Amino acid sequence: MKKFIIFGVVIIILILFGYSRRASPKLITVALVIQNQSSERGQAILTEVDGQIKVELKLASKAGDSQSVSINRGSCDAISEVIYLLNPVINGLSVTTITASFLALEANLPLSISVNNACGNLVLE
Repeated sequence: MKKFIIFGVVIIILILFGYSRRASPKLITVALVIQNQSSERGQAILTEVDGQIKVELKLASKAGDSQSVSINRGSCDAISEVIYLLNPVINGLSVTTITASFLALEANLPLSISVNNACGNLVLE
């Protein structure tokens, strides 16, 4: 009987710990490199928390014009269709949250992040 009580207490602790603990964020950094002889470069930081991915872009160029940005099928050498249209880059910054996980992105590799004249291949390890 004592073993069952101890076993029950252990199970309850594990359940409570599991429910109260949030998933640890996962982070990927993608270098955005120059394309088409431009001076555009920067980085994208992708952070996964609770089944969503926050995509933060920071470009070295802080041009005031709005620039479109997206996650696309294919590598930078062979960009294909847009699978996620992200918020535009304004003054060198863009932040977008997409409803996807790194596991979902991995199922669609190869992928790239493209902004006007800069691109980076998304590598999930």
